[in-house]
Amino acid sequence: MRKKGFFALLIVAVAMVYFLWWTKGGKEKVMDVIKVMDVMRVFSSTEHDVTKANLTSLAKGILSFVSQEGRTPTSLKEIRMFYDVFEEIPDAWGTKLRYERISDEDFRLISAGKDKVFSTSDDIVIKF
Repeated sequence: MRKKGFFALLIVAVAMVYFLWWTKGGKEKVMDVIKVMDVMRVFSSTEHDVTKANLTSLAKGILSFVSQEGRTPTSLKEIRMFYDVFEEIPDAWGTKLRYERISDEDFRLISAGKDKVFSTSDDIVIKF
């Protein structure tokens, strides 16, 4: 019986300490942490949007090349010979985008994602 009473008293004491902490400004600290997490979530979403915009921009140049040449380029170096604009386009994390030629009509553009390593779960892949 004494153990149960001790644990009940301990739980009440912890609840009181938390309540006092919360009323004296702990709530603001918790809210600050939540705000930081929201900003990080928005920033992460923005990184994905920037990367997708870069992939789309590069894809437009490749599709223009395809319409003129009747085939996909063998590499990004080949497209750079025709378009000076398409220098090394990075993703939002600074990693160069990867181009893979699938066939004369199809290609894939890949971003390594946040971890900057290709062939992992966070890669952003767009197939055309």
